[in-house]
Amino acid sequence: KQILDLGCGVGITGLVAKQIGGEVTITDYQEDALRLSELNWLMNTKISPEAFLMDWRNPEPDKKYDVILASDVVYEKRFFQALVRLFEQYLAPAGTILLSEPNRTIAGEFFVLLQKCNFTYEKYDRHIIFRDKGYDIGVYVISQ
Repeated sequence: KQILDLGCGVGITGLVAKQIGGEVTITDYQEDALRLSELNWLMNTKISPEAFLMDWRNPEPDKKYDVILASDVVYEKRFFQALVRLFEQYLAPAGTILLSEPNRTIAGEFFVLLQKCNFTYEKYDRHIIFRDKGYDIGVYVISQ
């Protein structure tokens, strides 16, 4: 499957997707995050990923992906519309978006917008422990 890791951060999500057989493209808005992600890939797979800087407000190149991975990207209302447009532009027919979100109040507005734009989703709640502290995370399976 063609996979887009949106806002890749340190690259763990895309790296796992690659290790289970995906053709992964990593993206981030921050050059430092993208370089750190590439370093993680090199250390763990000995290959460089396909990677590019991406501004959600003006995404390119134009390609369709079977799966879009997005973790902790729904944190600023000013990006909601751009993110939905990006999903519309990049998601292949019958594709899936896997989005995780730490249940911020503001994210509720994003999911209302998704529904208005003909996306559907199912939410799965997960409780995780990180550094001896508990967190409740929403994992969303989104399609159009």
